[in-house]
Amino acid sequence: NKIITTVHLSFETTEFNKTNNKLNKLMEKYKAYIENSNISYNQYYNNKKYRYGEFKIRVPKNNLTKFKSELNGIGNLISESTSKEDVTKSYRDTESRLRVITTKEKRILSLLEKADKMEDIIALENQLTEIIYEKETLQSELINIDDKVDYSTIQIDIQEVEKLSDAETIETKFGTKIKNALNNSLYGFIKGLENFVIWLIYFLPFAIVLGILGYVGYKIFKKIRKNKS
Repeated sequence: NKIITTVHLSFETTEFNKTNNKLNKLMEKYKAYIENSNISYNQYYNNKKYRYGEFKIRVPKNNLTKFKSELNGIGNLISESTSKEDVTKSYRDTESRLRVITTKEKRILSLLEKADKMEDIIALENQLTEIIYEKETLQSELINIDDKVDYSTIQIDIQEVEKLSDAETIETKFGTKIKNALNNSLYGFIKGLENFVIWLIYFLPFAIVLGILGYVGYKIFKKIRKNKS
């Protein structure tokens, strides 16, 4: 059977470069390659810049299971999906059409060898041109299907984060949940404090200017009041 397998995995990591290097080593190990990729550098959160990578990877179908298993080590897996498409019927239909068009091509070539009249030759050559185009299109379709079947597609998304998400499930123990809650609470407090300090630093020049203007205004107001009295 001809089965096209597509896997979609989403990871988060606090070490984007390290995760990217691990991914490249795994691809080399399992003879996979990147069909296309995109890394963006313009995601901001808490005044920090984070990277986000999208990778479309092709891996030999016989290596898919092992490759996917080792991918769990490159970062914190947050979502996973797999789809399979059976293209056996479509493949066989295309093969049948190719056999028909190949037979038709041989017949036209045979007629072309026997043709004497110029108008007959021209007509047969036009037919032959159309047949050759259709034949190449069908061959290309078969090659494309074979490629998708022989090399499974893995779409990997990698989000750089400052703190990994807690991997809690229905089996997570109560004590672990309390520990996670305390850690998240402490983390949120520290981040809030950091952001407040950063905000104060940004606001400081404005505060100084406002203070100077306020002081000058107070002196002027006091002087005007003194003159009136």
